[in-house]
Amino acid sequence: MVRGSDSEAREGGGFEAARANGIHGAVDLNGHLGEPILAVANGTVMVAARSDWGKLGKTVILDHQDGGHTIYGHLHTVEVNVNSHVTAGQLIGTMGYSGNARALKAKQLPPHLHFAYVRGFVPLARIRASGDGLGNLIRERQCAGRS
Repeated sequence: MVRGSDSEAREGGGFEAARANGIHGAVDLNGHLGEPILAVANGTVMVAARSDWGKLGKTVILDHQDGGHTIYGHLHTVEVNVNSHVTAGQLIGTMGYSGNARALKAKQLPPHLHFAYVRGFVPLARIRASGDGLGNLIRERQCAGRS
């Protein structure tokens, strides 16, 4: 279920929700601490951050070899390694409260998965720095594709 509005995300966890640095550009999916997170498609692991990777905390990013990348943030555990190949449905981590989602635990709000799909080349450093505001990166990619 997509995260609703609360004291941390006034507009909730939808793709178009406003954030301090733009639109969210991802969906926040509520769940339970330790719930398995599975790869949505086959891919190669580009990031397998077992410690905080900026605002996204423990993060996995998969390259799907078709120009698309999926981003899985705020994980509790990371179960894959960089450069390993994963298949659709494979366990890549578990849901948690890492990164800026730590504040949710103190407020007794559920953990969530920050999930995004980005098409085209986006430098990993820009994803890391953008945290919750991936919408600006996605919009840049869409505009670049139209020229």
